[in-house]
Amino acid sequence: MAGCEVRSFIVFLCMVVTLVSTGSAKYARQVLLVSMDGFRWDYVNQTSTPNFDRMARQGTHALYINSTFITKTFPDHYTIVTGLYEESHGILGNRMYDPVFNATFSRENQESRWWDGGEPLWVTARNNGRKSATFYWPGSEAEIRGVRPNIWLPYNESAPFRPRVDRVMDWLVNDSIDFVTLYFHEPDKTGHKYGPDSTQILGKVREMDGILGYILDNLEKFSLKDKVNLIVLSDHGMTSIDLQRRLIDITEVIDMEEDVLFTLDSGPIMHINPRKDPRYVVQKIRNATVPHLTVYLKEEIPIKWHYGNNRRVMPIFATADEGWAIVTVGFSGGELMKVTVSFSGSELMKVTLGFSGSELMMVTVGFSGSELMKVTVGFSDNELMKVTVVFSDSELMKVTVGFSGSELMEVTVVFSDSELMKVTVGFSGSELMEVTVGFSGSELMEVTVGFSDSELMKVTVGFSGSELMEVTVGFSDSELMMVTVVFSGSELMKVTVVFSDNELMEVTVDFSDSELMMVTVGFSGSELMKVTVVFSDNELMKVTVDFSGSKLMKVTLGFSGSELMRVGL
Repeated sequence: MAGCEVRSFIVFLCMVVTLVSTGSAKYARQVLLVSMDGFRWDYVNQTSTPNFDRMARQGTHALYINSTFITKTFPDHYTIVTGLYEESHGILGNRMYDPVFNATFSRENQESRWWDGGEPLWVTARNNGRKSATFYWPGSEAEIRGVRPNIWLPYNESAPFRPRVDRVMDWLVNDSIDFVTLYFHEPDKTGHKYGPDSTQILGKVREMDGILGYILDNLEKFSLKDKVNLIVLSDHGMTSIDLQRRLIDITEVIDMEEDVLFTLDSGPIMHINPRKDPRYVVQKIRNATVPHLTVYLKEEIPIKWHYGNNRRVMPIFATADEGWAIVTVGFSGGELMKVTVSFSGSELMKVTLGFSGSELMMVTVGFSGSELMKVTVGFSDNELMKVTVVFSDSELMKVTVGFSGSELMEVTVVFSDSELMKVTVGFSGSELMEVTVGFSGSELMEVTVGFSDSELMKVTVGFSGSELMEVTVGFSDSELMMVTVVFSGSELMKVTVVFSDNELMEVTVDFSDSELMMVTVGFSGSELMKVTVVFSDNELMKVTVDFSGSKLMKVTLGFSGSELMRVGL
């Protein structure tokens, strides 16, 4: 079972509290608008939510509110802050295609042209001399009608919830922000993963109740109860879908190559951009009499949905009954053969899962433009054989992970245009054999780590130009044998450290261009045997100190020019 946003006739949670001063000021000046994504209206009745109860006692609440027709995060949230239906503000889904732009919108798109159909409250506030700030909200990262919030943040789902509250309180207390939004992606994420009727969702509801308690406590802590109107709501609810028994495979009734250019979205609705006459494709679907599926020409979409009057609605629009999902899935003889998800423009173009005899054969994810181009996962006899990731336009070009008999054989990462060119990790019989990192231009050229029977044998780091040229660490049977550092130009040329049986044998340092030329320290059986220091160009030429059995045997100081020439002891 999986969760899916419910249609317009299913309601979502909306709890509102207005905390106003009991003094002469009747209205509070500041507003904090909080969204808990996917918080279904009845979650508060299914588990203990003392802070939602507390909020209802202190203010007021609605049992439910009907969502807009498309119950998706982006269109619903934009309706909340603009007061417009989806066909009016133009955000018709989390993904959509605009035929005038000839481009596809995704949730990462912050171009103004997609958002200018409506005026969100943070823009209205600024246009009326008030200050606004957004701690996440769909559209808040875009400049809309030439205006941005005074404070806004790029979306980061991993940002902890309580620090989000702390930041918002600082805006209200110290920055005197008049209108603030605060967005949480839960319990929506948990609902999609485990289903809205799962035990996990109840645990997440209790967690979000704790976050609400933290908000209420902070309003009291900073004496904001009489200054801030707090509104807590959600964008939509959620219902369960049986992914084994309640899927409508659109590929069973239309030819995805002959009839369709592309489809957008899946689940309770699907946009279809046909290759042929839309009326022909619609009639073909209707003739198939697919249970639980209704298909419309764009002009047939019911007016009461306030959805069809926008160019971003495709010529064919399909809806599923509640609890059913529209997908593009292929089967053969009851065995799953292929799952494909396609998009258009510079957005996600294809996700393909291929099967043979119910064994997974391949997973491919393809993108276009300068976005991710391809991710391929290959299997043989259900054993993972290869994982390949390819990018374009000077971005990551390839990541390949190879397997043999489920044993990891090689990992390769390749870049282009003076970026990282190659990272290779080689294995034999699941034992690590070699790690190589290659660069181009004046950047790092190569880092090699070699192993034998999983024992480290050598580490080499190579550079080019006037940069570091080489660092080598050699081992034998996992014992350190040698360390070498080499540079070029007027920089350090060499540092060598030699070991035998893991005992330090010699340390040598070489330089060039009238700089320090050599420093050598020799050992035998970990006992210091010799120290030699050599310079050039009227500088100190030589200092030699010899030992035997750790006892000092000889000291030689040699100079040139009018300086001390030699002292021997």
